[in-house]
Amino acid sequence: MSAGPMRVVIADDEPLARERLRALLAAEPGVQVVAEAGDGHATLHACAEHHPDMVLLDISMPGIDGLLRRAKAHMPLYVFSNTNAAHVAHFSTRYSGLLRHFDRVFASSAIGHRKPDPASFEFVAREIGTAPERILFFDDLADNV
Repeated sequence: MSAGPMRVVIADDEPLARERLRALLAAEPGVQVVAEAGDGHATLHACAEHHPDMVLLDISMPGIDGLLRRAKAHMPLYVFSNTNAAHVAHFSTRYSGLLRHFDRVFASSAIGHRKPDPASFEFVAREIGTAPERILFFDDLADNV
């Protein structure tokens, strides 16, 4: 990660979702949105051009499988979700092809911690072996971070 602000690419095929994420990130000190993309192909180009520290991805946007495959070749990928066992089962079936790209899926029901409890974020950071200050946790609910 660079010494300056955390450089973020927002990747979502829904313009309103990108707008909301951009607004939420604008309120975060030390975070700079460097690009936005509406599909996997555009996301790859944005990453090649801007070299972000983080990419926020919509897992159901067009071209996401190819993007995750390429990203996985260069960095570890993780998911952290506040969810129960029934949702995990549904998500795991519906998105099984995409989930194979992730190193690990952290489900609150499995780890015994829920967002926004600080222990949940500390648990994930400890498990992946990364200092918490090097991770940007993001959620579609501001109360969860």
